[in-house]
Amino acid sequence: MELVERAWAGIDAGKGHHHVVVIDGEGRRMLSRRVANDELDLETLIAAIVDCATEVNWTIDLADGPAALVLALLLGRGQRVWYLPGVAVNRASDGYRGEGKTDAKGAAVIADQGRMRRDLRELRLDDPLIAELRMLTGHRADIAADRTRDQPPAHPAPRRFPCIGKSIGLHQPRPAGAYQPLPDPATARRRRPERGLSVPS
Repeated sequence: MELVERAWAGIDAGKGHHHVVVIDGEGRRMLSRRVANDELDLETLIAAIVDCATEVNWTIDLADGPAALVLALLLGRGQRVWYLPGVAVNRASDGYRGEGKTDAKGAAVIADQGRMRRDLRELRLDDPLIAELRMLTGHRADIAADRTRDQPPAHPAPRRFPCIGKSIGLHQPRPAGAYQPLPDPATARRRRPERGLSVPS
C-alpha cells in the first residue's frame, strides 16, 4: 500500500473472521482483506495498515463479543476506534452500489461512514467494557500458563468473549479421565457396597 497522510479502516466483525477495508481521503480503496480472528493474524494486518498512513481512523460495527480481541489490540496500540452499530451499517448500505450484501461491502461502507460522519461514538480505554477486554487479553498468557488440565476453567472469558477463550485454549478437550466430577449423594449411595449390620445382643 502507498503511504498516505490519513486513512480510514472499516471492520466488518465476525465470530471466526473479520473483513477489513482501508480507504484514503478520497474514498479510494487501498486494501480489502479477510482476516482470521486470531491474535497473530490481526497483529500482522494492523501493523501493515498503521504503516500505510500517518493517521489511521478505525470504525467497527461491534463493540463486544467477537470484536473483543481486535478492539483490545487496536486500543492497546493507541489507535482511535469509532463504533457504528450494525443497524446503521444496514441502512447506509442501501446508498452504495455493487457487491450485493457481502462482508467486503459491509467493511467498505463502515470505512466510508467513518470517513464522513462526525456523530459516531469513540471507544475509549476507560470504558468499563474496554477495560475488561484489556484485562482479559493482557492476562491471556498467564491464564494459559497457570491452567491445569484437572481443573475446569473458572475464568468468565469463554462465556462473554468466546474469541479470547479460544485463543488461550479453554475450549480444547481434556484427556479422557483428566476431570471426573464428583457424584451427587444419591448416586454415591447407590454405588456404595452394602455392609452387613450386627445388632448387639
